[in-house]
Amino acid sequence: MGLESLYASRAGGKRWVEQTPSYTMVAEQLALMFPTAQFLFLIRDGRQVTDSMRRMWEWDIPKAAGVWKDHTQTGLSLQQQYPDRVMQLRYESLVSQPEPQFMQIFEFLGLENAPESAAFMQGRPINTSPGTEDQSAKDKLKPRWHSWGWSEKRQCNKSIGPLLSKLGYD
Repeated sequence: MGLESLYASRAGGKRWVEQTPSYTMVAEQLALMFPTAQFLFLIRDGRQVTDSMRRMWEWDIPKAAGVWKDHTQTGLSLQQQYPDRVMQLRYESLVSQPEPQFMQIFEFLGLENAPESAAFMQGRPINTSPGTEDQSAKDKLKPRWHSWGWSEKRQCNKSIGPLLSKLGYD
């Protein structure tokens, strides 16, 4: 019974999909509330995320990088705790190679592949912030953090460098 049964009884076979980054911080509680829930854990280069948060919310590097680090470490912890229920994806791969990524997603979810999902994704932004309406998701792959000054790069690396390396980002 419980909340998951109540939802399933009224959902008509539909799934709930939520992309709010802050939900990462309550994902363990969601996993407990919804014992059959599956999670797609999207990882993006922390420098790109830090740059985005700086532009969007005018945060300084330590705050923006710290938020990325906290969310990423929490997602990694969830993945370790529930390896069969959490699939890790790379933002960069999802944007640059959507077809194989969506095939893996559908397989993980136990669904029939829907090639139109990858086709829909081509050239569209995954999220809208920050950017312009005509900015594609591939435009967001350009490393804006390269234009930072030496001290900004050092600050960011001090905060998130080890985690970036652990995740395979140079």
